Amino acid sequence: MSIKNELSIATVQFNADQENKEINLTKMKTFIESASKQGCDVISFPEICITGYNFILYTEEKDDLLKIAEVVPEGNSTKEIQKLSKEFNIVILFGLLEKTAENELFNTFVCVTPDGYLQKYRKIHAFENSFMSQGSEFPIFDLFGWKCGILICFDNNLPENTRAYALNGCDLLFAPHQTGGFDVEVAGMGRIDTKLWENKSSCEKELSKEFSGPKGREWILKWLPSRAYDNGMFHVFSNGVGLDYDELRTGNAMIIDPNGIVLSESASIDSDMAIAKINKDSLNGTLGRMHMKTRNPELYADLVKEFDGKMDSRSARNELTKNSNIV
Repeated sequence: MSIKNELSIATVQFNADQENKEINLTKMKTFIESASKQGCDVISFPEICITGYNFILYTEEKDDLLKIAEVVPEGNSTKEIQKLSKEFNIVILFGLLEKTAENELFNTFVCVTPDGYLQKYRKIHAFENSFMSQGSEFPIFDLFGWKCGILICFDNNLPENTRAYALNGCDLLFAPHQTGGFDVEVAGMGRIDTKLWENKSSCEKELSKEFSGPKGREWILKWLPSRAYDNGMFHVFSNGVGLDYDELRTGNAMIIDPNGIVLSESASIDSDMAIAKINKDSLNGTLGRMHMKTRNPELYADLVKEFDGKMDSRSARNELTKNSNIV
């Protein structure tokens, strides 16, 4: 893979069909082809986009999850994405439910290149189902001479995770999500009426208001740009959009520069793609990287102390959710 100082990045907001891999892969191919024709080097899709996401929260039998999960990289979906990567000469990142030979289940994000499988990342703060296992690594991988990392959805909410990547030289962080409009009524967040989606042809203004408001874009902008700014790295945010089982995702696909400035974003209420060119020179002279040079690690012992009332990600989320039916 050649070294590139400038990359063209595409990030997708995607309305997945629940459990229908064939349809979702067909939809993804359309975006991959479009991004390739527009000269993009990389395209990033949302968290668990191969099957759809939110139904996992309510699946009561592990065998039902194992049936739709795949081994990585030997599974059919990864192989199919590899073919598309080679055909359209573009790096592709995508999410799926992974299973291991021991029948462990992970929320996994995969990167393939025209040369083949490159890297996978397992969500560290996976809460989706009690059958899910947690990832335990922050792998850094190389794309065109850029040091890249991945944090999936909830993982991005803890500043320590992004800082861990930054301290290991990460330039570009992929942040795949399934978020917005979820069942936690805090700081303006909360569910969006699914009837708006069912009647979206006549409710476009209402949907746009919800997707751009405190249940969507406004909430994301409270914290995600600060991860980029504080750590002096580019962020590529991809997300679901529209009906996701029983919740409405808000899209808001965006690319953020190392100063926390949104370079490109989607305002669509449906599946869409945002594209931006990013330049490695922009990593130099950022306030975030300047501030990191002044760190005093000898003062930070408290950062590795266990928080009073520590609990796992699932219990913590369920403490705030109004929905008591999550498995």
